[in-house]
Amino acid sequence: MPKSSLCERGCRNSRVYKCKEEKIAHHTHAFDDKSELKGENIYLRQLLDKDAPKMLDIRIRNKEFFKPYDPPVPPRYFTLQGQLEIIREFQRSYTNGTAAGFGVFLGDSDELIGRVALRNIQRGAAQSSTLGYFVDQRYTNRGYITEAAGLLVKYAFDVLGLHRVEAAIMPSNAASIRVVEKLKFRREGLARWLLFIDDDWKDHYIFAITKSTSLKK
Repeated sequence: MPKSSLCERGCRNSRVYKCKEEKIAHHTHAFDDKSELKGENIYLRQLLDKDAPKMLDIRIRNKEFFKPYDPPVPPRYFTLQGQLEIIREFQRSYTNGTAAGFGVFLGDSDELIGRVALRNIQRGAAQSSTLGYFVDQRYTNRGYITEAAGLLVKYAFDVLGLHRVEAAIMPSNAASIRVVEKLKFRREGLARWLLFIDDDWKDHYIFAITKSTSLKK
């Protein structure tokens, strides 16, 4: 593998490798607990161990609210140790270049209100990822998660160098569909019986946006 060089996009923790055969850049990033993506009303920060209690509070209080849209989770998920393990897995995945998860924080109070994440980051010919997000029910319908998802999509294209971001959303999840529609994702089709959620196999719409189309907004 060729010698690494600093990312020309300005991300100090990024390394870029180019495969001679594929001629495609591959980015890896060291975990950075100080980097922030700032928006008008919220900012994104990588989650730290200290965020586990607040994240646990969000998940417990919103258990029924999230239930119709979340895959099954073990009881450990609703414990402090369980949330700590999830945070640390995101940290490892970020360093490995397979995922990027960020907490969503209010700009005026620094309160943690949700999470946005890029999972299943694919390199090689695909250069793609899957977008996911959730927000505390107390902060829905305020535009916070749309702003957060928009920041993360821009990060995916401008910093991680991805070409495509997808989102799989149940047809019944109107609020989540509004988020991606506002970000100009296109609906590409319906994946039948994609995920087992709330005691049944659920269909999901597949939405996607590519870097070239995002630049045309």
